[in-house]
Amino acid sequence: MNNFKKISLVLLPLLVLLFSILFFLNNADKSTEEPVPNVSTEFIDLYFINPIKYKKPAKYCRTSACQVLLKEINNAQESIYFAIYGISNQPEIFKALINAQKRGVEVKGVTDADKYNKNMYSDTENLISILGKGRIKTDFLTTKRLESLKEQYLASKKRKGIFKGNPEYSKYIIEGKEISIKTVSKEPLPIQEGIMHNKYFILDKDKVWTGSTNISSSGIGGYNSNVVAVFKSKKIADLYLQDFNQMYDSELFSKWKHPSFANEKVKLNDDTVVSVYFCPQDKPLYKGIKPIIDSAKEYIYIMAFYFTDRYMTQYLINTKERGVDVKLILDANGAANYYSKHHILKRAGIEVKVENFGGKMHMKSMVIDDEVFVLGSMNFTKTARTKNNENINIIWNKKEAKAFKGHFVYLWEKLPKKCLYEDIKPEGFESIGSCDDGIDNDHDGYFDKKDYDCQ
Repeated sequence: MNNFKKISLVLLPLLVLLFSILFFLNNADKSTEEPVPNVSTEFIDLYFINPIKYKKPAKYCRTSACQVLLKEINNAQESIYFAIYGISNQPEIFKALINAQKRGVEVKGVTDADKYNKNMYSDTENLISILGKGRIKTDFLTTKRLESLKEQYLASKKRKGIFKGNPEYSKYIIEGKEISIKTVSKEPLPIQEGIMHNKYFILDKDKVWTGSTNISSSGIGGYNSNVVAVFKSKKIADLYLQDFNQMYDSELFSKWKHPSFANEKVKLNDDTVVSVYFCPQDKPLYKGIKPIIDSAKEYIYIMAFYFTDRYMTQYLINTKERGVDVKLILDANGAANYYSKHHILKRAGIEVKVENFGGKMHMKSMVIDDEVFVLGSMNFTKTARTKNNENINIIWNKKEAKAFKGHFVYLWEKLPKKCLYEDIKPEGFESIGSCDDGIDNDHDGYFDKKDYDCQ
């Protein structure tokens, strides 16, 4: 009996310690951030989702960007209108939208749909069903319209000889010399259907939550690099309502949308001016982005998921050649894309780092001269600006531009020097954590230890 007591006295503390360790490990990544912005001004709050902070996606509202959306949904009194790609593995946002409708708030939305009228994100169909018929509309009719153009597209490519193996080329001017670079393979591209790629919520018609993050476990849940802005302005909300009403009321998407008046500069106060653009109708590259690139005097820092737009490539080359410091952090999937232009930027002397985070560099942003920055849903691609339903915001505010620059510099310095010279694989030991995050990061049908690059 005495021996039993002695053994118990030794084992009991060890068992308590063991259970404590297991509990800690099980809950170590379940912390929840407060809905506190990284930087705040009178009309705009900014929330950065740090790709280094978490080791895996989260199926709950973990980040401050998510918490503030949850707070605004729960506080809404009259209306919640949203335009999002879809919703997946975020039950708190899902339930908050349903509860808002139950307490009398008008909840309406638009989401993406493929040619079979299905959404890629797992919970979208359930939300459509629960909110009721007609509360959420999709771009299905537009997808079908574009599908009908496929035969015409393929026929035109055949006439041009693409089926015979003749490559196409894009021309660039670097240091006064014209170079031609092959931009497509021997086979024709399939027609690109315009998707509903917006990420915004309009709350009580006087606030807008928007940015680059999807409503998913790796997006708003916290794993990918993203940014969210909350506009506390009825003027900005009115601009977003124009776009939302076209899609929801008139069921106009993609190239069928009418030009808006949103791209005019809105002065919110002496320190803050905002221009809002919607794709494809507002032509944001030519009307918005090119002028601010041309205005750069000291630096342009860019964070991008994809960078394939040849016109923007040339604008940055021109800017570099007049002495402006141009840097780009590019997603590893984006760098692996056949049409990525980062090699051309490097050839022109522009520094590009391909990220090695576990999650994606999912931002579509730039900051210029501590004066102006860009955020939104639009990737820097031709398809995004000419076919997709997107939103993009150009914001003149020195305090927030400096914060944006600080975030870029923080991520830039976290990336090792080899990221300047190598295209890091999106899933593999070089992408830290990607072999243990439960995600198929390179979209090859395998993930973690089942992926060849993680073996």
